[in-house]
Parts: sequence; C-alpha cells; structure tokens
Amino acid sequence: MAGAIALAGLSLNALGGTASNPYDVITLRNVFGLRPIPVVQPQPEPTVPAAPRPEIKITGITDLLGVPRALFQYEDKEAKRVEFPPLLSEGQSYKELTVVSIDAENNRVRVRNGDAEMVLDFINNGVKPPATASVALAPNTAPASAAALGGRVIVSGPTPNLPPVILARMQQQRLQEQQQAGQTEHSPILPP
Repeated sequence: MAGAIALAGLSLNALGGTASNPYDVITLRNVFGLRPIPVVQPQPEPTVPAAPRPEIKITGITDLLGVPRALFQYEDKEAKRVEFPPLLSEGQSYKELTVVSIDAENNRVRVRNGDAEMVLDFINNGVKPPATASVALAPNTAPASAAALGGRVIVSGPTPNLPPVILARMQQQRLQEQQQAGQTEHSPILPP
C-alpha cells in the first residue's frame, strides 16, 4: 500500500510538471494592463555650485612703527555685505583672507583668498577713492612729532579701522600741506 501511494504521488508530480497551468492564459491576455516593475536608476546627485569667493580690494598699506601692515575691503558676495578687517600684517588672517607678504616699497600685497593666491596693488585691486582722499606720507615730509613714529602711510578708499596714531599722522600731513599752501593757520588741536 505504501508503494502504491508513493507511485501515485510520483505520477501526479510528473503530470503536474508537464501539464500546462490553466491560469497561464490570464497572464498572457494581461486583462488588467499590468506592466513589469520599472527599475529605478539612481539619480546623480545635483552638483551644488561653489560659493563665490569674497572680493578683496586693498585700501591701504603702512609700515608705521616698523611693521608693514595692510588694510582691505572684504566684500562677501553671498552675504551681500562689505566688511573692513583690522590692519593685518604678514601671516595674519581674516575669515578666508590670509596675508602672505607685504611689499610696502612697491605698494603690493600677496594674499591667499581661500586656496587661491594673488597679488593686490592699488592700480588693479584698489578701491577708487575720491580725488582728495588719497594721502601718502613720506618719513621726511612729516612734522617732527610725527616723524618720530617713523614709516609712511598710503591710504586709498575707506578707512574705518585705522588706529588713532595713523589717523593723527594723516591729519598732521594734511595740515602741513595746507600751511605750506597758506590756506590755514596752525591747528590748536595738533602740535606743530
């Protein structure tokens, strides 16, 4: 009996494997308009454009007190604002701006803006000042009290972060030029 059941099971398996499924006709007709599952291709990640580098312009150079320093105008395009960093000497940084070297004799400053290095000068990268705002002080033309400070100051453009010593020296130079031209008397505020 066990042999007869095993033989019947084998014959059913053999017949089921060779006989066609009566429901295969439904899948061939595709009554419901079914489609195969689409394979989704991974989308490439959108490339985010790099933020624009800030525009850096030179507004002044000084070697007053023996240390060359530079003044800059730092214009952040992304934040849409203009900043004036403090006086920076060689090796100092402000945000993405790093001063590499200052050549006070030739009025040039080598800076690194992010990872790009460039040379700034007043002709190509300077802030264009009004006609009366540019002042250059030479050590031998300054009054005796200012000459003791040594050095020179070259300023072009806005100067919101100049130390009082430099502002006083600039004022003394302007007064001296006015006195030589006969335009003004001695200033009661500043010594002769």
